Amino acid sequence: MARISKTERTLNLISFLLKSPVPVPWSEIKGKVVGYDDKADTATMERRFERDKEFLRALGIPLEYIPLDKFGNTGYFIEKADYYLPKVRIAPEDVAAIDLVSRMSLGNVGPLREALQSALQKLQIDFPAPFGIDAEAEERKIKNQSVQTSDPEGSENLDLLFDAVLNAKRVRFRYYTMGRDATSEREVEPYGLGFTRGAWYLAGRCLTRKDIRVFRIARIRGPVHFVHPDGEQEFQIPADFRLSNHIGKPAWQLDSGEAVEVQVRLDSHIAWMAARSIGTADSFEGAHDGSGVLTLRVTAVEPFIRWVLSFAHHATVLSPPWLRKRLCETVGGVAEMYTPSS
Repeated sequence: MARISKTERTLNLISFLLKSPVPVPWSEIKGKVVGYDDKADTATMERRFERDKEFLRALGIPLEYIPLDKFGNTGYFIEKADYYLPKVRIAPEDVAAIDLVSRMSLGNVGPLREALQSALQKLQIDFPAPFGIDAEAEERKIKNQSVQTSDPEGSENLDLLFDAVLNAKRVRFRYYTMGRDATSEREVEPYGLGFTRGAWYLAGRCLTRKDIRVFRIARIRGPVHFVHPDGEQEFQIPADFRLSNHIGKPAWQLDSGEAVEVQVRLDSHIAWMAARSIGTADSFEGAHDGSGVLTLRVTAVEPFIRWVLSFAHHATVLSPPWLRKRLCETVGGVAEMYTPSS
């Protein structure tokens, strides 16, 4: 096996540690990471690893050794929040200019075309990715990662809603609600667009329901229209509005009803995943065996039950008792549905 360069070896180590959600001991790095998998003896390999650690730390890479985390893991870890650059924020007026450049680069602009496309490519490389739950519509637009759909009307609706958000224009559309299995006319002041869990969502004040609502773009039936195509801005987005408070939240927190505090015990197979993805209103208490108790605020019971059932025997509802009972009844109902009749 040809010996690889120090640069390639250390990049392999960085990539390996960034992908791991938990600290990784040296015993798992040796033999798995290319550059630490050759036929060198143990002492030589360890000296190489020590030199590489010092080299990375001198470069400012936040490589840490964790003696013992709350899940019982020990080893080396790179905190993603300390490694990656801060999220880039672009003002709406700059977005409009970039979007104009993007459209011009696709047209016949003579010798300027290559220069425009080169500038856009530089922006795309520097732009943060992947997009989190707080990704703004304009961020997706610049990155040229538009919604993938076989329905051209869906793409047209997304483009119109993007313009409506930037220009504060009211829109009207027909929307399908799964809970009621019905379609109704909606008039909305669009506050923001976000992409999460593989789908686009619109958050805004629904004038029909007189409250802020979230709409999944794929459930819009037919074309979206401006209420007044011409004229000035028709509304102002409230100063305290935050898109991440409405888009990207789990389904069990989307209802506007009274929140119920729920505790769920998760075993070591899935606890670490939950601990790294909880919201600001949630909490997690881990145990040394890797398990833990997750405390959540739930406003929609049925979506929560479906979420817990997706973990099968790895999750157990501890409280409140009435929710635990309801979960058991749901499991019993499903079992009865699939039990052959005698």
